[in-house]
Amino acid sequence: MAKRMARDKLFKDEVKNLEETISIINAQKEKELNAKIACDLLRLYFEEIAPGSLKRQLTLSDVVKAYKFAVEILEEKSEIEKKGAEPEKEPERISTLMEIKQAIEKPAKEEKPFTYVNKKGEKYYLHKKGSFYYFSKDAENAVPMPETHHVEENARTGMPIAKRNI
Repeated sequence: MAKRMARDKLFKDEVKNLEETISIINAQKEKELNAKIACDLLRLYFEEIAPGSLKRQLTLSDVVKAYKFAVEILEEKSEIEKKGAEPEKEPERISTLMEIKQAIEKPAKEEKPFTYVNKKGEKYYLHKKGSFYYFSKDAENAVPMPETHHVEENARTGMPIAKRNI
């Protein structure tokens, strides 16, 4: 009888250990799945939704922040589901994409293109090609003046020159 009770206790302990192991494995699988879903959501956003201008402006840190944000959202949603709360009515994929979009896209400032009027009264607009800034009379695709540059006027020709601050 004592052997049987000891065997039953040992069996119960083994079952408890197995359940704990299974819950740990399930938690790890859930984290891996959340990470994969976050990657898929970001890929979908950048390939299908994000405008081309945003793609060119993004840095690696922006993408990493968006990924971490997506993982946090997915983990919060899985915690809500574990607690038994009712899931949201809207489709999760669309709402998560919108949240990612809001986290990535910086509020658009109304930056006006930089214009310069020289001593002769001619109006020039600042343009950028790579890291090079130049002035042109063409207003199309003009850019705002960066804080890293200032304008000097060529005394002989009257052309403005964008120079880097020292």
